[in-house]
Amino acid sequence: MWNPFSKSGTGADGEFSEEQFQAFLKQVPGGDDLNFVQKMALKKVFKMPPAEREKYFAKMFEGKDDKTKEAKGEALKQLEEARKRGQMSDDQYRLMKKKLGLE
Repeated sequence: MWNPFSKSGTGADGEFSEEQFQAFLKQVPGGDDLNFVQKMALKKVFKMPPAEREKYFAKMFEGKDDKTKEAKGEALKQLEEARKRGQMSDDQYRLMKKKLGLE
């Protein structure tokens, strides 16, 4: 079982060190605001081999494109309805589409 407090894999084998992780954490947006559990999860991902990390993220993000396209279609439909009902002008409609990246 994975033990978050184990010292294995840190420093001796050159694969991972606490200093490297702290430098990485400073580069992450909002890295200073992470709580203990979030830092532990990020450290686990940081220690993964690159191939395993890519596989992990590919599994995590699979199917997201379909949901994004569906959400964009729904947002565009709602904007069209608001424009047809007179709740927004044509200029507002074009501006909103541009800001949301729906063009």
